[in-house]
Amino acid sequence: MEFVSVDKSGVGVYVYSPGEPPSEPVYKFPPVRTAEGCVWSSDGMLLGLEDVETGGIAVHVASEEYARLVVVQPLIGGPIRNFYFSPLGTYIVTFERHAKDKSSNVGVWEAKTGTLLSSFVLKQLTVMSWPPVKWTSLETHCCRMVQDGVQVMPGNMQRAGADEEAGAGGKLQAAGIMAFEVAPKGAGTGPPHVAICIAESRGAPAKCQIFRLDSLEKPTATKTFFKAQTVRMQWNNTGTAVLVQTTMEVDDTGKSYYGGSHLYFLRPDGEESALVAAADDGPIHDVQWSPIQDEFCLLHGNMPTRMTVHDGRKGQQKVDFGTGHRNTIRWNNFGRFLMLGGHGNLIGDTDFWDKPGKKLLGSVRMDTCVMCSWAPDGRHFLGATTSPRMRVDNKIEMYDYCGRMLQTLRFEELLLACWRPMRRGAFEDRPPTPGRERPVEPKAGGASAPVKQAYRARGSGGLAETLRRELGSTAGDSTGVATKTGFAPPQRLPPGASAADLKAVTGPSTNSRNARKKKAKEKAALSAAAGDQEKDEDEPGTPPAAPPAAPVPVEPNAKSAPSVQPGCESAETSVAAPPGDNAEVEKKVRALRKKLRDIEKLKEKPAQSLDVLQREKIAGELAIIKQIQELGFQP
Repeated sequence: MEFVSVDKSGVGVYVYSPGEPPSEPVYKFPPVRTAEGCVWSSDGMLLGLEDVETGGIAVHVASEEYARLVVVQPLIGGPIRNFYFSPLGTYIVTFERHAKDKSSNVGVWEAKTGTLLSSFVLKQLTVMSWPPVKWTSLETHCCRMVQDGVQVMPGNMQRAGADEEAGAGGKLQAAGIMAFEVAPKGAGTGPPHVAICIAESRGAPAKCQIFRLDSLEKPTATKTFFKAQTVRMQWNNTGTAVLVQTTMEVDDTGKSYYGGSHLYFLRPDGEESALVAAADDGPIHDVQWSPIQDEFCLLHGNMPTRMTVHDGRKGQQKVDFGTGHRNTIRWNNFGRFLMLGGHGNLIGDTDFWDKPGKKLLGSVRMDTCVMCSWAPDGRHFLGATTSPRMRVDNKIEMYDYCGRMLQTLRFEELLLACWRPMRRGAFEDRPPTPGRERPVEPKAGGASAPVKQAYRARGSGGLAETLRRELGSTAGDSTGVATKTGFAPPQRLPPGASAADLKAVTGPSTNSRNARKKKAKEKAALSAAAGDQEKDEDEPGTPPAAPPAAPVPVEPNAKSAPSVQPGCESAETSVAAPPGDNAEVEKKVRALRKKLRDIEKLKEKPAQSLDVLQREKIAGELAIIKQIQELGFQP
């Protein structure tokens, strides 16, 4: 397998073999300006890199040691800012910034020859207008959104011009169109479809309509809705269902600072349409179709958000992973392993699930992760901290499917990191290896190196520490259900003292109103008693009162000692040492003895069935016995 890194020094292609982490790239290319200057074709055969000298795109053939095949020239002087390949890598679409006094700024080129096949004007590049040209997965049809509809053309762009003149293809009339999405055409799934979304107008709701590409007269399915400022549509892998996510920049209910979002489910046959997630239940953080199965994963709701899997027939929930601080979904290529991570503005807790087994394989904290993806083999995972999102600590980290860190590559300024795609069939789907589950993070001090954590301010009273405690950490939660950890200000206690001991000495809090009243009454009673005593002393024949005994200072960690009356001799005039320290020692010894029992159980297993962590645990048996003996106990 191969992966590419784009940093300020250049573009590097690394060869990755399990167990043999690379340190240097095998192939090196000149630097590009942005992360958009490096794009793979969907089959991984072609690599497009920005040519800074000409402003165009250099196409390299991966199977021929990345030899330069052709350079696609800019249309209006360049530079080319965005580009992508068609699904089969036949064509390449380029975009340059629009200029009023210039002509077309979007070009469709033949990828292997650099021949211009079509061009048009795209004034503004937005989330809903890019990519402007979309093919079916087999490139049988091609669609482009125009001002009042969608232009449908044959997938072969070399014949597109002649077929348009002959009346082939057709145009889908849709005034007010704001987005469209072409469905893939799989084997045995019937004709491909196109889904369009028309904006709200004059009080009329927005609507999503689905048309067959070979019959544009009337829609096969329609769904109407309000509150659709922006729209994102996703088809499943067979083109039998589409998810429509609508978003408003401002939430009129005032529940969310980031606006409101809805998720609708729609089938092209018109038999099923449903509201999957509403804005009243919280924001939609991410939703992704499985690449193989007819199902999708959804992260929806206020933090900690719900993590669920829904079927592709009716959009109903079928699997519940619990709740957690997660906002990112990544399926592996076989739809078996599922990564649910809390990246971006969250603290980076990441879970790796075996979806068919509904089992949590492991959890890890990926600090400051910006982009991530599964390897083509479906058993390795790449996470990267990139610029400009993070200006420091740029790196690439490799993990296995259980969350164990395998390698770290550091960069001064990293822009992009991604795997080279590979054709389907290059690897086989395999279930998790028995005994590889890793529900908890290895602790520092063991054989495994401790995971490097992000910088944190000293002390526990800072704002960052407070927010971290309020958000909670769900790394290592084997149940997959996140729990919110409350925050309490820390107490500064004397060495060896506990909070219970301090409370017993200091007594209840006196901050309440009733406590203050009680204290005032006791003070008044003491004053009155002192006045009566002075009066009695003035009377003749009254013996002088004994001076009050000096209060005995009590240590915060001391237990209540038996009182000694004045004038009485006691065999033990000094208070014995508190048992608090002994209790802590015994607690530590019990924990160490439990580790020894676990090691004895591991010794009973065959040596071939033990993994690396279990072998390291057995090797540390002598160190544990020594710790117990140093504490004055027998193992």
